[in-house]
Amino acid sequence: MFKHVLLAFCLAISACGPGAAEGPKQSSEGEASLTEKLEAGDYGAVTSLWIEVDGSVVYEAYFRGADASTLHNTRSVGKTVTGMLLGAAIDDGLVENVEVKAASFFPELMPFANPDMRKNNINLKDLLTMSGPLECNDWNSFSRGNEERMYLVEDWSEFFWSLPIKNRPSWEIPENDGGFGRLYSYCTAGAQLVGEIVERVAEQPMEEYAQQRLFGPLGITHPKWNYASSGKAHLGGGLELKTADWARLARLMATGGVHEGEQLLSKAWIDASLKNYVLVEPGTGYGYFWWRPELELDGQTHAANMMSGSGGNRIYVMPEKGLVAVITKNDFRDRGAHASSEALFENEVLSFIKN
Repeated sequence: MFKHVLLAFCLAISACGPGAAEGPKQSSEGEASLTEKLEAGDYGAVTSLWIEVDGSVVYEAYFRGADASTLHNTRSVGKTVTGMLLGAAIDDGLVENVEVKAASFFPELMPFANPDMRKNNINLKDLLTMSGPLECNDWNSFSRGNEERMYLVEDWSEFFWSLPIKNRPSWEIPENDGGFGRLYSYCTAGAQLVGEIVERVAEQPMEEYAQQRLFGPLGITHPKWNYASSGKAHLGGGLELKTADWARLARLMATGGVHEGEQLLSKAWIDASLKNYVLVEPGTGYGYFWWRPELELDGQTHAANMMSGSGGNRIYVMPEKGLVAVITKNDFRDRGAHASSEALFENEVLSFIKN
């Protein structure tokens, strides 16, 4: 069972979204073909797909019991929202810049376990780009900093600061830093720490600050947060929003931070966020909690700026093409979940730009 809603090109950005007036339509044959593929599971267990070009929603569809009101837990996609809220805090003058030392916000935890002066030099940029020196790697089940170990303890900030410095033995093949002078290591604990820093400088829970600074102005009214037993919100993933809400956040990056004439995030922060600072793998860079895979389009190389979460959940923003795309899925135990989402984006979503 599924619910399919198609919203055609709008006349203006402010007229877009659910209930928007219809304009010139894409090929109905192409839309029907895409819907048929998604129903059949050609790209995995897709629960929703949203495509908009230049602020106009050109395709919106829901599958497998989801509808426009469904809250989607897109897992680590929420990390990117945490990064956006740090940007808001910097815009508000609550944090000076990304060069600020992270340890300075946690004096009560000092001296840290496994003391090392390199810990004191970790700055916000190291956390945002997942390129700090601590032994924290969610992709390695043996890592001391693996997120599954973090979830076993109550104080996640203390968990992060207790981690040792990562060893780089001579017998391992040297990692490729892509010329950035940084090495990537996927670390949910670091993303959680960024969120807790925002809470400390804002002097309020992230849920309240998010509603005040971004969610409220964007019209996001009923977010669902997940919590540790301490009552702390999970700020490294697990945020649940409607598909249209995820699109609103992504659209903010495409418009240079402007929503209905109001500058919600500075263009300087957005430009800094959508820039490569570290190499994840050949062809994929990383910004401030933004994945930046390269792809060929119209004979040119473009970065498909991406929020990404377990199960194949992906949200794409290509400002120069006016493209925002939201893919929500439930393929949490499927090793091919991300590959099928990538294929959906490249094979189907990009055709809406070309057409």
